[in-house]
Amino acid sequence: MRDAFPASAIAPKREYLRNPPDYESAETALNNDAQLTFNHGFGTIPSRVQAILRANTATAQGWADNEEAEFSFPWSGAAADDGVDMTMDTDNVYITQGANIQLLDHTSFNHETITQSEYDWVVRAWK
Repeated sequence: MRDAFPASAIAPKREYLRNPPDYESAETALNNDAQLTFNHGFGTIPSRVQAILRANTATAQGWADNEEAEFSFPWSGAAADDGVDMTMDTDNVYITQGANIQLLDHTSFNHETITQSEYDWVVRAWK
């Protein structure tokens, strides 16, 4: 089983421990063609936001259960209906998602459309 924090993630893990987020969402299922709302409730726009894609099982793309990656925005795929973006305001963080998300397979190193039920979003925000 892979370490949930591989060697390449040691520095971010240390930073996370020194400066934990003021808000962390529950794991939230990915949802095709939808906008998800995460209520941080700060009353101000967060100074920093992370959107984490977390595997909730061992995946077809070679991800281990609970393995996470910080997602970069905006992301667009090959088809017109592919893509993800993140916006925020004084109370909420929004993730707007198209029909498909692709990630690199950990064994073939090629982009593959994921099975969305195998992953969750986690949003972390700092005041």
